[in-house]
Amino acid sequence: LEPMTLDGETAKFDLTLSLGEGPAGLAGMWEYDRDLFEAATISRLSGQFANLLVGAIAGDARLSELPLLSPTERHQLLREWTGAPGAGLGVSLPELLAARAAAEPGAPAVIGGGGEILTYGQLHARAGRVARRLRDLGVGPGARVGICLERSPDLVVGLLAALGSGAAYVTLDPEYPAERLSFLVADSGAAALLTRSELAGRLPAGPAPLILLDREEDLPESAVLPLVAGPDDLLYVIYT
Repeated sequence: LEPMTLDGETAKFDLTLSLGEGPAGLAGMWEYDRDLFEAATISRLSGQFANLLVGAIAGDARLSELPLLSPTERHQLLREWTGAPGAGLGVSLPELLAARAAAEPGAPAVIGGGGEILTYGQLHARAGRVARRLRDLGVGPGARVGICLERSPDLVVGLLAALGSGAAYVTLDPEYPAERLSFLVADSGAAALLTRSELAGRLPAGPAPLILLDREEDLPESAVLPLVAGPDDLLYVIYT
């Protein structure tokens, strides 16, 4: 019997790595679907895999500390493509929104599936009013705000309001069972919940107050300046 190598022209899976041990050590091959990957991508992946193996045998290190990039790639990513260290830090998303709203208040910011349009001025004002309501409740950096909303302009308002109060947001899918929503609210320690009237019945009764975004009359008349959270503060909590 004589083994023969067959050149397959169809990948059985999206990506396959085959390794075998021989007299010279490990040898292998990548097989990939050309509809999904380019040759340059596989070449880069192969190099990163080699970097990983070299780092693994170099000494004791945590898996999270093993290198994937070559020194050249690392320099390109951290220096050439990102500019000076720390560039762009220190400006929060609510602050960027405030600047855009001041410059172009009438420009469309969010377009809903039903055709609803919020301009930058409207988005900034609504998010600021909800943020003031949160701040009046004592919500600030370190707190969590649960957001139970469908994909809509209100969802964007809620996210920006939570961040504008300095707190982190917790996403609560309205389609989750009641028991799951109760667990997420309790486990995250949400200090307040943002939702709409038609979704309020899905949330558990508890100490966290409900803020209904469709009840404009319950919101403060004036907005609040965004409370800037630091780079070490919590941004969001997501359960998977």
